[in-house]
Amino acid sequence: MNTLKQKLALLFGLLTGDTARNGPLFVAIDVTQRCNLYCLGCICHSPLFGDKSNNSENIQKDLSFELYQTLCNQLKSYAPCEIILIGEGEPLLHPRLVDMVRLAKQSGLKVRIVTNGTLLDRSMVSQLVEAGLDRIDVSLWAVNPDDAVEVYPKTGRKTFERQMSGLSLLAEAKHEAKLNTPKVLLHQPISKHSAGNVGGLIEIARKYQCNQVSFSPLRVQNDSLLEHAPEGEQLEQLSRLRDELKNDPLGSGLDDILLRYKIGENVLSHQPCYVGWFHLRVDVNGKVMACKMCSKNIGDLNQNSLAEIWNNTEMKKFRKAGRAKNRGDLLPKICECNYCCHVVSNHKIHSKIKWLPL
Repeated sequence: MNTLKQKLALLFGLLTGDTARNGPLFVAIDVTQRCNLYCLGCICHSPLFGDKSNNSENIQKDLSFELYQTLCNQLKSYAPCEIILIGEGEPLLHPRLVDMVRLAKQSGLKVRIVTNGTLLDRSMVSQLVEAGLDRIDVSLWAVNPDDAVEVYPKTGRKTFERQMSGLSLLAEAKHEAKLNTPKVLLHQPISKHSAGNVGGLIEIARKYQCNQVSFSPLRVQNDSLLEHAPEGEQLEQLSRLRDELKNDPLGSGLDDILLRYKIGENVLSHQPCYVGWFHLRVDVNGKVMACKMCSKNIGDLNQNSLAEIWNNTEMKKFRKAGRAKNRGDLLPKICECNYCCHVVSNHKIHSKIKWLPL
């Protein structure tokens, strides 16, 4: 939860031009390009992407701990900024991931990890809980063993079993430590394999005492993924399930996915992009972008500080483009905005400021 001071600073920046008066509220950090899975719909490692995937050994890389230390030190002044340890691979493969969590907490930051959950053994779970991890998002492409065979090439049922074991260990470790953290969110991309069984994710969340669920549309990056996209009738089931869960806190995740489908793929025709006012992404090489789906480098932490990058010329250009009337022509040149993952955040901001004389 962002503070009132942060929200007011964000609003002040929006009202006065292209300079952010607040620091980034969220910084997504790519900690590794390596992954232990080949999820069918993954834009980085799916076997359907062939040579365009990150499966080639010579391009897989980890973020250096020294660069991460520099970043955390610079983010101290923006606390309680939240860092999201994510990446083009599986974060738990980074040899110093637990140290990264500890350092971030010592720097006054909130820490979230996004993982496939297969490496959550007893030792890893214990260390993450002890380190003070605030939240862990576990991405499940399947909610039963049969679907796992379809969406996890090479590993199938074994992957699903390891994910369920990891969720069980998380619940057990939190209970033993008498802690409410890390909060656990289960995330599911909506494909034809999962759309008809969204309720299965909610059942798993209840079983393992998870705090939230979320969903995202399948990004169809090439024709190979078209056959895995959900059908219209399957999407209608989401609305029916939301009605059934209207008094259940876990049902709130359905509100967000229904909004994303309502707005559709062409998000820029419906609302501006405010990502440049609250979010940054840092890749394994220290290059800085506004978000994961943007290819435009706005800075390099090996050459400039985060404070210098946050309000540099390129960042200001991005903020202007996101609010321009012709943003639908400008942003797609540098970003993959279809079914943008920031739609809900942008919608919340836009609903509050669209009546102001900006």
